Amino acid sequence: MLNRYLNALKIRWGIYSLLSKIYKEEQTVESLQDLLNNVDTILTSGSELLDGAFMDVFEHLQSLRMLINDLLKQDSKQMQSLLAKEYAHLFLGFGKFHPSESSYRSESGSIMQEFRDDVLEVYKKFGVRKIDEFKEPEDHIAVELQFMAYLCRRTIEALNNGGGLSEAKKYLEAQRDFLNNHLASWVPKLAEDILKSAENGFYKEAAYLTAKFIQAEKVSIPRLISVENMPDPKESVVEELPKESLLTSLDPAEKEEGEIKSYYKTLGPRAPGLGGNLKRDDCKHERILTIRPMHND
Repeated sequence: MLNRYLNALKIRWGIYSLLSKIYKEEQTVESLQDLLNNVDTILTSGSELLDGAFMDVFEHLQSLRMLINDLLKQDSKQMQSLLAKEYAHLFLGFGKFHPSESSYRSESGSIMQEFRDDVLEVYKKFGVRKIDEFKEPEDHIAVELQFMAYLCRRTIEALNNGGGLSEAKKYLEAQRDFLNNHLASWVPKLAEDILKSAENGFYKEAAYLTAKFIQAEKVSIPRLISVENMPDPKESVVEELPKESLLTSLDPAEKEEGEIKSYYKTLGPRAPGLGGNLKRDDCKHERILTIRPMHND
């Protein structure tokens, strides 16, 4: 039972990692070969715990594998140029949308809104942050998907080597909450927009896979959390999984940065008794939340 359970977790970790790589950056021959290897590993690791909910997911993984194989047979320079042009059109501001939660859920359609702050708090709760080298915001789809991969990996680690069920259940519940509160609230619409705008089959198939996977996860995570499916961990049966490339551990000082900080600024001279020449900026995660005029009579 433990082997089957851990295998289901590993498949889900693999798909989140795969999709994150697709949305992270433009593809090269090397990265496509890496994706192909990832797809092959997932497809040869089927789990009966996922079979029903993941039927469409596995079908789209098969389609993605065929598309990648076809791309790798083409002239490498021409293929990379085509995919780079498509990626820029879809995800780098040259199209109509930005692949971040704030862009899809805020009324203004702007990036770096309160939804970015929300995911920052969740990341912080679980001891990680986005690496500085990745310049997109924390609620970019590649980061949110990789955070789910991180939670999957931590669940496996909790069960591996005789770990505790309560710790594993904590990470599974975090996956359920992050899926419902974040990914499922905007990624299906992103996938829909990609399908409308993409000209290349690779990104169309990635969008289909993403939408079907998010839908399947609404079923699979509660199933994995349920008591009858939770295994009794006794021995290590899964190899150590690689850590995420877009996330890094928080250091102690960073764990305090999520608190609201207030900064006071003098606006200039004032007439006696009038006040109002001082303002207070309340900031969180380097964003101004409120600006308040202050009276210092």
